[in-house]
Amino acid sequence: RRMAPSSSSLPLLLLLAPILGEAGGDGGSPGLRPPSVPLVVQDPYVSIWSPADELHSVDTEHWLRIPKPMSGMALIDGECYRFMGADDADGTCDKVMTQRGPAVVRATTTTYHFKALSDEVELTVEFRTPAIWESGDALDLDRLSLPLTFVSLTASTHGASHKVDVYFDTMAVVTTSRNSSAVEWELRNPSVDGRDG
Repeated sequence: RRMAPSSSSLPLLLLLAPILGEAGGDGGSPGLRPPSVPLVVQDPYVSIWSPADELHSVDTEHWLRIPKPMSGMALIDGECYRFMGADDADGTCDKVMTQRGPAVVRATTTTYHFKALSDEVELTVEFRTPAIWESGDALDLDRLSLPLTFVSLTASTHGASHKVDVYFDTMAVVTTSRNSSAVEWELRNPSVDGRDG
C-alpha cells in the first residue's frame, strides 16, 4: 500500500538530497526538472522561485505565484545582455545571454551557466542559502541562522579580451508582503557620510 509523504518526511528528504543527486546539469538525473527552481528560499514568507526552464524568459515569483521580480544584466564591451528577468520593457537591454543547460539544483544551492559572443564570455550565477550544515564545513550556527541568500556572479572570458560589468537587482516588491505596499529607501555611501554600512 502506498502512502502520501507527510510533512514530517520533508527534513529527511532535504538531508538525502545531496546523496540522491542533483536535478539538472552534470551528474544530475537526466530529464529531472523541478516544477519551479528555488532561488531564494528561507521560509514560507521569504521564497523566490523561477517557474521557467530559462532564467531570462519570465520574472521570478513567490511560491504562491505572487510576482517577486529580480533582474540580471551583463554589459559586455558596451552591449547589454540580459541573463535574468523577463523582457526589458524599455528596450535598453533586449539581447539575452544563452543559458548553458538546465539549472543545477542542490539542497542549498542553485547554479546557472550562461554564454555570450560565441562562447567567448561565460557567466555563472549561483544562489546559495546557508540553511543546512554541509559536511567538510565547520559548524557555524551564526551562518546557518542567517535569513539571507548569497548570490555569486562570476564572469570569465576566453580568447579575445572583453570588458564585462554585471548588474543584479531586485524590485522593491520583493521586500513587501503586498504588491500595493509603499517602499521607502535611501542610498547611503559610508565613505561619504561617515556611517557604517
